[in-house]
Amino acid sequence: MALERPPTICFVLAAKDLGLYADMAAVAALAVRRLHPQARIILVTDEPTACAIDHGSHALGNIVSEIIVQTTGTDDPIVSSRHLKTVLRQLVKGDYLYLDNDAIAVRPLDEGSGRREPIWRWPATRTSAAFHRITLADSQSYFRASER
Repeated sequence: MALERPPTICFVLAAKDLGLYADMAAVAALAVRRLHPQARIILVTDEPTACAIDHGSHALGNIVSEIIVQTTGTDDPIVSSRHLKTVLRQLVKGDYLYLDNDAIAVRPLDEGSGRREPIWRWPATRTSAAFHRITLADSQSYFRASER
């Protein structure tokens, strides 16, 4: 019997000033790390954001497993972010689950789907709806439990 590989979870971040967007990405990545300690968590980012994370010693640099830096040809973080999302498949090999920076996983990503294969192996068209059904439905109880 082959051992199941740990999941690969991807986030994209482009932000001139790290601020709130980087903090949200850190919280989202930390929630995944808490639920899947062995997960390969990848942050795909542009050069200015990578430099800011490195020089500012942002927590995100310690939470993710890997940072992929890609030149986007623009200084506009909105355009950079969209560009990075469109080339994500070329930058990350193998099965992965892309999560938005404001998506907080509240239970393991491979539970509650009613399917045999983990969610990160599902066709892309099903992943988004399944993620919301599986993980976001319990957000209130998650935050209440974390306050204890």
